Amino acid sequence: MERGYAKRTAPEYDKDWGDRRRASPVGNARKCHFCLHRVHNGQLPSCVTSCVGRATFFGNLNDPQSMVHRLVGSARVMRLKEHLGTQPHVFYLT
Repeated sequence: MERGYAKRTAPEYDKDWGDRRRASPVGNARKCHFCLHRVHNGQLPSCVTSCVGRATFFGNLNDPQSMVHRLVGSARVMRLKEHLGTQPHVFYLT
């Protein structure tokens, strides 16, 4: 059975991304849009569904009942380059 998301191309395919040959600086994550095209279709981002170790979580940080909200409230949480004031929304459990 073919799902709706399999019938449409992802929105990023139609964009001109310019020169993609330059390397990303060491220590910087590539830009992630959390698979917005999947989230709009009620699906989880690909990284969550394909994580073999089930170590990736996605959810509403503002919902106090969500697992993501509880995990981020843990003392074991860190964010990369938080000292730069960019307020990253990717959290890592240590």
